[in-house]
Amino acid sequence: MSTIATRDGTEIFYKDWGSGRPVVFSHGWPLNADAWDDQMFFLASHGFRCIAFDRRGFGRSSQSWDGNNYDTFAEFAFGEADGGDSSPIFGVKIPTGYRQWQLAAVSQEEGLGELRGIPGNVPSMKAYRDGTLPFPDGATLAKLAWKRVPSSEFNGAFVPGAPTTLQIMVKDSKKYASTGGWGFGRFVDGKPVDEAQHKTCFPCHQANAKGHDFVFTRLAP
Repeated sequence: MSTIATRDGTEIFYKDWGSGRPVVFSHGWPLNADAWDDQMFFLASHGFRCIAFDRRGFGRSSQSWDGNNYDTFAEFAFGEADGGDSSPIFGVKIPTGYRQWQLAAVSQEEGLGELRGIPGNVPSMKAYRDGTLPFPDGATLAKLAWKRVPSSEFNGAFVPGAPTTLQIMVKDSKKYASTGGWGFGRFVDGKPVDEAQHKTCFPCHQANAKGHDFVFTRLAP
């Protein structure tokens, strides 16, 4: 039986038939992936890769207590699949759909001339709103940075210019037990930076944000 573990550890059953351009099938209540067998067989026989899954709480997937809502369903369907190269040391990838996450805060670091935004996925934003520390496994934060450039339309204002870095933090207390439960990824132009830069991630967070589960960002009011 084929399964995939979501960011909070829930096991999701799936079928993967055929090859070619992928088509993803998502069932409704109270069904499971088998509801799509006829359609999947037809399309797989005509050059498509067909993927169907039992939603959490349904069929052969885990009967999870939490996360049974449409935000979590959508995050699995559109945000679980990671793409691209993984970071050295931690093996963190850029999560699909991170630009659609809710904004937690903005930040600016003196001397870098950047504008930054920090969005979080569903588990991290729920933890922020509930005041939960430590963050739960599956919480993921992104930090997007752009060059700060003067606006051509409004004197004295600044706007995002070229992107500089994308930083990712992923909470997995078992996998990353030696680094406070967090895995780190730092990317430039979609590619991870070298191992030397990744070795500096946790020491910085440990020295300056240990009292907030090693996370600098606070939820903006």
